[in-house]
Amino acid sequence: MRRFARAWLTIALLAAAAPAVWAQPSSAAGVAGRVIDPSGHALEGVVVAAMDGAGVQRCRALTADDGSYTLAPLAPGEYVATFALAGFREQRHVVRVTDARVAPLNVALALAAIPSVVNVVAAPDRNDPEQTIPEGIVYDASGLDLMPPHGSHAARITMAPGVTANGPGGAISISGGLSYGNLFLLDGLVINENLRGQARPFLIQDATAETRVATSAVTADYGRFQGGVVNTITKSGTNVLSGSVRAGFSNDRWRALTPFRGDATVNHRMPSVQVTAGGPVRLNRMWLFAAAELEQFEQNRTLAYTRTNYTSGQTERRVEAKLTWAISARQTARALLYRIDTRRTNASDGVVLERATFYDSTSPEALAGVTYTATIGRGLLFEAQYSNRQLTIDGIGSRDTTLTGGTPVWDRSRSDARFNSPAGCAVCDGATDERDNQNVRAKAAYTLATRRRGTHEMSAGLDGFQETRRNDSYQTGSGFRVRATRSNITSGSVTPVFLPDRTTWIYWMPILQAARGNDLRTASVFVSDTWRISPHLTARAGARFDYTRARDSLRAPVVRNGEVSPRAGVVWDVRKNGRLLLNAGAARYVSSITTNVADAASPAGRPSTYVYDYLGPAINADPKGPQLTSTDALAAVFNWFNANGGTGRAPRSAPSIPGVTTKIDRGLEPPDAREATAGVTIGVGQSGWLKVEGIYRTFGNFYARQRDLSTGRITDQSGRSYDLLIVTNTNAVTRTYRAVNAQVSTRIAKRGRISIAYTLSAARGSYDGETTNIGPDTAAYTDYPEYRSPSWSSPAGWLAVDQRHKLRATTTWDLPLAPSLGRLTLGLVQRYDSGRPWSAVGNVNPKSFVANPGYLTPPTSVPYFFSPRGAYRTAATASTDLSVSWSRRVPRTKRAQIYGRALLINAFNRSAVVNVGRTVLTRNDSATYQLFNPFTDTPIAGVHYGFGSDFGRPRTPGDYQPPREFTFSLGLRF
Repeated sequence: MRRFARAWLTIALLAAAAPAVWAQPSSAAGVAGRVIDPSGHALEGVVVAAMDGAGVQRCRALTADDGSYTLAPLAPGEYVATFALAGFREQRHVVRVTDARVAPLNVALALAAIPSVVNVVAAPDRNDPEQTIPEGIVYDASGLDLMPPHGSHAARITMAPGVTANGPGGAISISGGLSYGNLFLLDGLVINENLRGQARPFLIQDATAETRVATSAVTADYGRFQGGVVNTITKSGTNVLSGSVRAGFSNDRWRALTPFRGDATVNHRMPSVQVTAGGPVRLNRMWLFAAAELEQFEQNRTLAYTRTNYTSGQTERRVEAKLTWAISARQTARALLYRIDTRRTNASDGVVLERATFYDSTSPEALAGVTYTATIGRGLLFEAQYSNRQLTIDGIGSRDTTLTGGTPVWDRSRSDARFNSPAGCAVCDGATDERDNQNVRAKAAYTLATRRRGTHEMSAGLDGFQETRRNDSYQTGSGFRVRATRSNITSGSVTPVFLPDRTTWIYWMPILQAARGNDLRTASVFVSDTWRISPHLTARAGARFDYTRARDSLRAPVVRNGEVSPRAGVVWDVRKNGRLLLNAGAARYVSSITTNVADAASPAGRPSTYVYDYLGPAINADPKGPQLTSTDALAAVFNWFNANGGTGRAPRSAPSIPGVTTKIDRGLEPPDAREATAGVTIGVGQSGWLKVEGIYRTFGNFYARQRDLSTGRITDQSGRSYDLLIVTNTNAVTRTYRAVNAQVSTRIAKRGRISIAYTLSAARGSYDGETTNIGPDTAAYTDYPEYRSPSWSSPAGWLAVDQRHKLRATTTWDLPLAPSLGRLTLGLVQRYDSGRPWSAVGNVNPKSFVANPGYLTPPTSVPYFFSPRGAYRTAATASTDLSVSWSRRVPRTKRAQIYGRALLINAFNRSAVVNVGRTVLTRNDSATYQLFNPFTDTPIAGVHYGFGSDFGRPRTPGDYQPPREFTFSLGLRF
């Protein structure tokens, strides 16, 4: 704690010395815009005021000679903005102000004889287009509820251009960034999970007010990311008691089958219930909002290759509460609590062949936070925030620790499909996985308005983030894994094939010390300024400094690093009325050190890995002969292994021993992204807008493994020597992203609205950089560099996140109904996603073709691209989703409504293949193939390599796009 305090002191001093010219676009919450008369001329001297729900005036301003005004700072919440000028009709606008955002509101005052009252919510489909520059894209919950996307967090944010679910395992990638490099917030509180960096599922759909997605030009308030920022705002209590009760109904039987042979459904209703309520605890002083959800999921699934059907289930219970206290007219405090309890049954990881790989798990999680805002004087806003998230995962892995029952077998001929035992250990000491974080933020914002030098919206703040993880990461129940040459499958029964031709490998993965828990801390300072120089020009500039200090799971210091992230941008209002805007910007984003990288050299809680060749009797070599079961086959393997030296045998390649063979570069830097943007926004009609923006990003400071002649050797306590591996950074590999994002939204007559979001992008490079299981990967470019060549081990090409075309077209239409029949709205979402790239990659042994320059254990398995990177692509997917929403006021009530909603996903049941097997076999995998010199020979298919039986083919129903599915819900709002 003392070192952390010293880091904060250092940052505070740096903040005091930072020149104001480096300020970043304002993050102070408020309202800003222009006021004009009916002929379009600016109105000077209009009295603009913001009143809270209790009718207390929180801010006041006069419009300048160009009609511009700024109401800031304002605490997040809902306000009534009033506009008054003699001779003109007073207007009142309802505006929602969210965290770290200036809500734009342009007003045309009518002459006093003409009444004009407009109600607005700060969302892009209802307001001026300026708000889309550069603050991001807003999806208002009330609008999304009428459209077909499911209520999941991922479904909402992937509606935005530049956002895809193309990371490993469907993880979210934003603007070409690594999927673990995004920042996810809930009411401003961090909800990133420690390992893969994805958002935790706290959200209750009916409690959500809006979701904001920033894919570019992100302000300096936000750091620890290199992709994008997503902030979801939940509802708050008001002086009016309100709420909802909704029951959702679905059934696995209500979905269509995919073309996969063996796909089936199970007839099981899956009800879900959501309840929300909000109102005053004390009128005009304290308000409470609470919500709860019970969601049950049960679906038939089909195992890969064996085509065995089984039922997998998940139950989630969520609760949330938000207490808002108006301490005084100038002070507001909020307390927030979110909790989710998840229980999974028949769960599995990776591609599995049989039921023996299933496990049941639980994962209770809680997020708590407090915020405080105070207005000081006439223009200063102070904000402070604290949050704490705690996640405990229990039950993942095997409950058998014997050699025969707790050892997973991987079939290398089928993409390492697993059987016999699940990965991990559910009953080993220290296996419970604790993943926590906490965040402290403080910010001051000040608005300075001048007549001649424009308006400055300035802010500065401190941000401290701590992330911890504690668990002993057992890879298996027994401590061993066997990678089989192949497996024999007969009538759904799986038996391993172990051959003594160096194609069956035995992995030993001991944990040498118990984990104490790692400690990753980032202390940051940021400054920002938005300078409205003239009616035409707004300049935005700023910077952020992040100081990282990381200790591994042994609590040994491993990383100390400081990084500066400058941000800058300009907006040119061509017509001075917000109807034609040009914007440009440049920025650097720096992510944080991740838990797996920080622990890469820790012997505490992290496994060592030794790999041995199996050279005993052939087992199950003849698929038509008598077969030994997995239990008997493993018993034979370990009998041979233990009789021939066991773990004292010479491994086939260099072992990985954290803390011995692996060290971390103390100057290790987190990956970063450098961005340039340019765009235009055009007003369409009276309430529509069109925005087109170009984005160019280059990524760098990639995590890398360096093991060469310069890193030398290391000797352990027993006197054994090893080649030393250093985890460091490299820019020898590449990753770039180019995109054009386009959005248009406008009304159709008076009853409908249409919005279209399109992305044309290209992600290229020589480094994908992440995996499904562990998140960040390390580039192997400098790991035994003499034994690999970039031309075949890491060639440049299309990256896995690349998606050339992405389209989301949404529309809603109110059908004409008599008021007594209620309101009926049709919704439609048309989706199109072009196919994703993949490559033919196998592993080769270059050892025989390189003169050893002095290594102790040269590599025997190095990736080899048998095709250009990204030479293959999955099929493009198209889906038409439909919804029908109906609501009607309950007779003899003022506010109560009954409502219903029916959804039909993928109405035309399109069934494109979105994932395929990619097995490539070489001499490392089968003696059928011959060795070849990767530096000089051109490999021949069928001689030097071959494709597995699954190559280019779907392996499970999940490898197809989701089939047609029907759900509906009924509820009551009050």
